Amino acid sequence: MSVRPSGFVARGRRLTVAPLLALGLLALAAPPCRAWVDVFDRGPALIAGKYNLRVSNAGILGNPFPDLSSDPSFEYPKGSGQELLHYAALWVGAIDPLGGPRVSGGPLLEFRPTLAPEDTVREAWHGRFGSLRGVDDDGDGKIDEELLNGKDDDGDGEIDEDLGLIGQQMLSADYSDDQPEAVHVYPDGEVHQPLGLSVHQETYAFAAQGYDGIAGLQFTITNHGSTTLHEVYVGLYCDLDVDEHAKLAAYSNDALTRVGFT
Repeated sequence: MSVRPSGFVARGRRLTVAPLLALGLLALAAPPCRAWVDVFDRGPALIAGKYNLRVSNAGILGNPFPDLSSDPSFEYPKGSGQELLHYAALWVGAIDPLGGPRVSGGPLLEFRPTLAPEDTVREAWHGRFGSLRGVDDDGDGKIDEELLNGKDDDGDGEIDEDLGLIGQQMLSADYSDDQPEAVHVYPDGEVHQPLGLSVHQETYAFAAQGYDGIAGLQFTITNHGSTTLHEVYVGLYCDLDVDEHAKLAAYSNDALTRVGFT
């Protein structure tokens, strides 16, 4: 999937893409809790439908880190052990003001949350107070003006009180491509040059018959940098390995080999 918006994305402009598809002892002087990239065991997942889809706060869907987590990646039917996906990752590419191409995304964790404790994957279910879609839940004259992010988006002193929930279950996360951990650490030796993007990610699952096999994905992408980006492309890279969860080398089924003949 790729989407090319017309023209450019200027500073402050937003682009929304919506495809369907350590426990420890506590000490008196303990340091404050900090958020981390959520790719470990028993992490957040869409479970309201007929599948289990692992969701992170780094633009990654599925589980590309089997050494860190035994969670299903995209299991269907739920509980079967049958996987339909290794992982999928949000990618954004653009031309910078100097004419050079840049790309952010993928399993190298170029998209990351901040270390603030609230920058985790948040979850809401249908029936939660203040989540009626198309309704002014808090009576302030605005409709669905809040995001599921643990913040007071409309300045009324309340948090996540007028959400407009889609589906039976929603998972939400925020991250950007210019966190220090992404800019100053090079897992493969390649320097990451951020585009200056912030992403608000929402994923949805549906329990209603006929919709329970659908996963909804929405990415609201904002250029928070000081320059204009041209030729912007947005896409999902998908590694669609299909096999049982216990078989880590499912991709080998499709490996090409040379066969000699006379």
